[in-house]
Amino acid sequence: MVYVLTHGSFQLVDTPIKGEVLGQKFDLTDQQARSLIGRGAALLPEEQFNGIGFTAEEIAKYPNARRQADAPASFHAKHEAALTAAREHRAQFLAALAEENK
Repeated sequence: MVYVLTHGSFQLVDTPIKGEVLGQKFDLTDQQARSLIGRGAALLPEEQFNGIGFTAEEIAKYPNARRQADAPASFHAKHEAALTAAREHRAQFLAALAEENK
């Protein structure tokens, strides 16, 4: 499944998978997604990320926290929606994992 980075950075040990910028896409196996999301990587399924409405120009112009600091309020509203969605996705993901491990 393809996931998109919404915030922060991460690296999956012993792989070339390294997230650094907003909008970066990753085609992950279920095991890789479990590992990354379980350890706090702020990832959303691509379809969900696309539904937030970022433009290609916004993704290119505001790829990291330093650049995002000067972004307009319209970008910050979308980014906050992405962060909230990523937290909710992680919570659902972890709940489903816990249920599987019962």
